[in-house]
Amino acid sequence: MMKKLEKEDIQGLLVRGYGNLPTARYLLYTGTEPEMTLEFLRTILPKITPASEKPDSVAFQLAFTHPGLAFLQLPEVVLDSFSREFKEGMNDIHRQLILGDTGEHTAHHWNWGNEPVHFLLLVYAKDEQQLEERISWLKVLAQTHAVQLNQALPTGLLYGQKEHFGFRDDISRPIIRELADSPELDPETSFPAGEFIMGYKNLYDEFAPAPTVPKELDPENKLPPHPDEQEQRDLGKNGCYLVFRQMEQRVSDFWQYMKTKAGDADASHRIGK
Repeated sequence: MMKKLEKEDIQGLLVRGYGNLPTARYLLYTGTEPEMTLEFLRTILPKITPASEKPDSVAFQLAFTHPGLAFLQLPEVVLDSFSREFKEGMNDIHRQLILGDTGEHTAHHWNWGNEPVHFLLLVYAKDEQQLEERISWLKVLAQTHAVQLNQALPTGLLYGQKEHFGFRDDISRPIIRELADSPELDPETSFPAGEFIMGYKNLYDEFAPAPTVPKELDPENKLPPHPDEQEQRDLGKNGCYLVFRQMEQRVSDFWQYMKTKAGDADASHRIGK
């Protein structure tokens, strides 16, 4: 029997694409003083949109980096419980080799990412006016709490739901079985929640590794017990890891390459005949 998702404790982006909120801004922040940054986050927290809601005007989503959690003074034992990839970050030299970020794509050529980023706020809105109202409010709030805005990355839906190269986007989104209306799903297109959200079983009928807190650091039992380690509290429950990358796509170079190769193939075909 599938476990019911605690949607009120899951951020909405994990289960919704926010296609009805076509304009957005991704804000990368760095705090300067831990307690003031925490106060900023306490003000933001009630506005974070859970998966149990389907907003029609605006949505907020929040993600932390490992340096950000260290800045907020999480105990070392908790910081060490996160995954290796999360702790290393994408500008780690070995991680760059794994991701292919070499040559002209190495970290020192990046527009951002070499200086510490503590957290990311994703703001979605139904139109530019709604978005700018929230951005203006956040600007004042950040200044009041000495939180620095490093980058404000604009984004939006492309015409016809197509991506930069002209192909239809959003055609391979997997289905989370626990959210499906029909119990009879194709196992090749549907997946258990544990493949995406921590605290639930995955395809191997196991709980994926998640960050934990020793129970002595949670005397009020605010966190649930970890299902596999009863001496630990489950810090990751209902959360996930987010990969956030800004990439340059050379559309004209791609199509010129395709045109050249298609021409070569056509010439080879004619010679073969």
